[in-house]
Amino acid sequence: MGLTPDEIAHRAFTPSVDGYHQGEVRSFLDRIAAQLRSLQLALPEGRVELAEFTTTLQDREPHLAALQEQLHDMLAELTAATSLMKEAQVEATSQLSEASSQLAAEQRALLERLTSDQRSMTSHLEIVQKLTSEQREAADSLALANEQAAVQLATAQKLATEQREASNHLVAAGRQQVAQLEAAQRLTSHQAEAAEQLSAARDLAAQRLAEAATAASTASAAPSTIIPKVYTDPAGQAAPTSASRTVRPSDGTMSLFASDLDDQPMFSDNANDLLDGVLDDVMENINDEGDQS
Repeated sequence: MGLTPDEIAHRAFTPSVDGYHQGEVRSFLDRIAAQLRSLQLALPEGRVELAEFTTTLQDREPHLAALQEQLHDMLAELTAATSLMKEAQVEATSQLSEASSQLAAEQRALLERLTSDQRSMTSHLEIVQKLTSEQREAADSLALANEQAAVQLATAQKLATEQREASNHLVAAGRQQVAQLEAAQRLTSHQAEAAEQLSAARDLAAQRLAEAATAASTASAAPSTIIPKVYTDPAGQAAPTSASRTVRPSDGTMSLFASDLDDQPMFSDNANDLLDGVLDDVMENINDEGDQS
């Protein structure tokens, strides 16, 4: 017969000098007795559950047989699938190897392209740095050119001012030339008038010369009157002279004047002196009109 929990719990041992500690042994025995008691209490329930499980297992045995057949079929399919998987794995390994080789080649090509691009970028960077330096130099040159342009602009403005002043002087000179041209035209007109007056004076002198010649031819037979010739000295005083002119005051055909232009009388010994006096007066009038213009 097996041990009971009470026997284990109340078991007594003979004391010994070299034996175990009785309290610890008793405590351990109490724990074993408690566990054995709980197992004995749970044993009937376990038997009932085992019976129920056995009944259920017997009821499900046909189903288990079908499951075994399905499992056998599944194992066969699994074996075939495993074979296919191995073949697929071999093929995948081959493809993976090829893909790895291709990927390695592409990686090498990409690395070479990246290296080439990096070199190109380095070259471009050097070019950009060079262009930046050239741009700075161009900016400095542009600033210097702007300063020179400002100086040239100031010079151009000064030249423009001087040109305006010169233009004003030229306009004034042009106006003065126009005035001089108008004065020259007036002088030319006066000279033309003077020429006409000179021609008229010559005609008058010729007429008077003819009259004087006629009067001279008839003067020897008639009584005569001596008229002194009057000259004007530089002081403006009249000076008498011994020269005389024989005229006939009664007939009124001989009127001796220096010129009809200034109404100043002039007496001459002969017709040539009369003509010279008329010409001198005409030229003096022309010169006076030219000075006034």
